[in-house]
Amino acid sequence: MRVRSKVKENRWRLPHTQKLAHKPLMPDIPAFQPLEAQVDGHALRLALTGADRFAMLEDVITNARSSLRLFFYIFADDSHGRQVRDWLTAAVQRGVRVWLILDGFGSKTTPDSMFASFVFAGGTLERFNARYGWRYLLRN
Repeated sequence: MRVRSKVKENRWRLPHTQKLAHKPLMPDIPAFQPLEAQVDGHALRLALTGADRFAMLEDVITNARSSLRLFFYIFADDSHGRQVRDWLTAAVQRGVRVWLILDGFGSKTTPDSMFASFVFAGGTLERFNARYGWRYLLRN
């Protein structure tokens, strides 16, 4: 009696000799155009690239005059993260009230010690943790 392996039974796997024709996953999408809008007294700008977003973040932080309330899903302990932390610390030192909330899941590997200078200067650092545990995420 011959036993078939699971690989051969898997109908989705192609034989090694057969190749897929290269097809783009998505059709060509036209590039976004820069967009600015005023909503309820707030100026909104669309960041088209990571560099655009980083420049806008620098502009917002360095030009803040009274308060900043920021929430980040991912805040990494890398050169960009340390640069943002330094901008926030400088903002606190010039009298801006700054609240920084980090997601407990997305920024779980970023140590609180990275923000020692920010907190020492008077900034507020919090971590948001959903009430559901890791088992909930794995189950669903």
